[in-house]
Amino acid sequence: MTPPHAGTRLRPARYSHRGVAASQRRQAHIDWLKLIEVSGPFLSVPVLAAEWPDLEALDARALERLRQEHRQWQEDPARNRAGWIGYVLGELLGWGEAIQQTGLDRLALEVPEHEATLIPSFTLADPGTRQPVLLGLVSDGSPVARIAGSDWPATPADRLAQLCRHHGIELGLATDGRWWALIWAPAKGVTTTAVFDAISWPEPAERDVVRAFLSLLERRRFFTVEERRRLPALLRQSLNNQEEITDRLGVQGGQAGESGG
Repeated sequence: MTPPHAGTRLRPARYSHRGVAASQRRQAHIDWLKLIEVSGPFLSVPVLAAEWPDLEALDARALERLRQEHRQWQEDPARNRAGWIGYVLGELLGWGEAIQQTGLDRLALEVPEHEATLIPSFTLADPGTRQPVLLGLVSDGSPVARIAGSDWPATPADRLAQLCRHHGIELGLATDGRWWALIWAPAKGVTTTAVFDAISWPEPAERDVVRAFLSLLERRRFFTVEERRRLPALLRQSLNNQEEITDRLGVQGGQAGESGG
C-alpha cells in the first residue's frame, strides 16, 4: 500500500529570517526601555521597532567626544555642568543654533497661588519660524524630585509640563546635567516623563540608552522627518496602540468570564 503523500519530500520547518530580525529589534528596544524611568504613557515597542529598526549610531569619533566631555564634567560636576549640558544639546543632539537661551521672558508664566514664575532655561526653535518646538529647563537637582525649600510640591518636570501646556508646546526637556527628563504634555491627556541617567553614558552597557536618547531627540527628528514621524505623533500612535490592546484584553477577559460561568 502506498503511504499517504508518497513522493513528497518533507522539509524541516525553518524560522523566518524576517521574523527573527523583527523579534531582535523589539527586544533591543525592550532592553533600553528597562534602563530608564517612565511615568505615563510612552512610546510602545511596536511603534519603536517600526520607526527605528535600528537605533541611531554613534561613530568612533562621536564616542570619543562623549567620553571626553563626560570625563571633564565629572571632574567638577557643579563647575562644568553648563559645558556638559551645552555639549549634549548642541553637539550630541545636533541642535546647534536652533537653541535659544536669551529673550525667554516672553514665555514666562505667573503662578500666583504659589508665588512663582516659570521661565524656560532654553528652547529648541524652528530655524525657519524661530518658534519654539520644545521648552527646556535646567534644575539644581533631579528634575523629578521636589525642590528643596519650596512649599509648592511640583517638581521641575511638573512645572515644565505646566509651562508647556500653557504655550501649547507638547515637548519639554528638564535636566540637572545627570538626569534628563523628556516630557510629553499634550493639551488633553496625562503628562508623560521619561528619565535618562547620564552618569554611565560612556560605558558599553549604556550604549543603547545613549543611542535611544539620540534617536528620540536628534535635530532632524524635529525639523526634517515627516510630521507623522515626529515624537508627538509617535507618542499619540503608541497611546492608541495601548488603548487597543487594553480594549482587546478587556473583551477577551469578558469572554473568558462568560465561558467560565
